[in-house]
Amino acid sequence: MEPLPEFHKLTVQLDELLQAEISSNGRHQQIEEINQLIDQRGDIIHLLDKPVEKEEKVMMEEILAREIRIQEHLEKSFKQLKQEIRMHKKHQTSARKYSNPYDNVSSHDGIFLDQKK
Repeated sequence: MEPLPEFHKLTVQLDELLQAEISSNGRHQQIEEINQLIDQRGDIIHLLDKPVEKEEKVMMEEILAREIRIQEHLEKSFKQLKQEIRMHKKHQTSARKYSNPYDNVSSHDGIFLDQKK
């Protein structure tokens, strides 16, 4: 298959996949699919030549327009994932402090040692 139509097909699939909301339940599978499409596009991008025909130019313009949306969606998803990780860590810390409030109290607090013999 020609590299440009294949690259266009993969770009459309990636854009449609990113348009769908990423749920926390199926996130791992969606991330795997996104990574697979990105890897496939990375393999094909080196084979692309400068478009010569009008049809190829139109296809390339559509690819570039979709590429902008893809980048925006990936950045948004990455920020959302980082925020969820931060909230999860904060929740773990809060839960640990609630279950054991005296965990970080110094053990030497209030001890008097007599130096006399």
